[in-house]
Amino acid sequence: LEEPPDLSNQSNSGASKAAQMELYRTILFYTLLVLTVGLGFFMTRRYALEERIPVYLASRYTKSGNTPPRWLNRWIRWTTLASIERTFQVINISLYWLGRPQPRHVTSQERAQALIERLPSAETQIQTLLQEYQSTIYTPRAGNLTTARKAASLILLKTWQIRVKEALQSLDYRYNQLR
Repeated sequence: LEEPPDLSNQSNSGASKAAQMELYRTILFYTLLVLTVGLGFFMTRRYALEERIPVYLASRYTKSGNTPPRWLNRWIRWTTLASIERTFQVINISLYWLGRPQPRHVTSQERAQALIERLPSAETQIQTLLQEYQSTIYTPRAGNLTTARKAASLILLKTWQIRVKEALQSLDYRYNQLR
């Protein structure tokens, strides 16, 4: 009598081949992901796509006889701002999030003061950001963009802390009203 063939080795080799194929797929996926992100980063830096894309889209709207939407015009304006001007927009964003948006005619000093009134814990950072912004815009001396960005980050953090605290208080009030 002949012995039956050993099937355990075949099933083990099939399982190991499947595991090996899964490993290759995973490696391939992450390699392609890294290459795609790297290519995107390179293209954005090399060809200034963040500035060109909104202008291209607006021209496509215009050529087709349509008016570009407001969000696209805002995007174009955003890309033309200097770095310090973009950083200073944190003041406007924080005022908006805290329910105190300012009209266009309000000066940078008045905006900063309005934010200090609403967010006194960030007064130092607001003054730092305002000083760097005004130095860059109104004097020949360039402001320190790194200092301005650090101040802006802290302002945003403190703004979010206030927003979360107010949201939790609102939920607490609503919950207690329903009881």
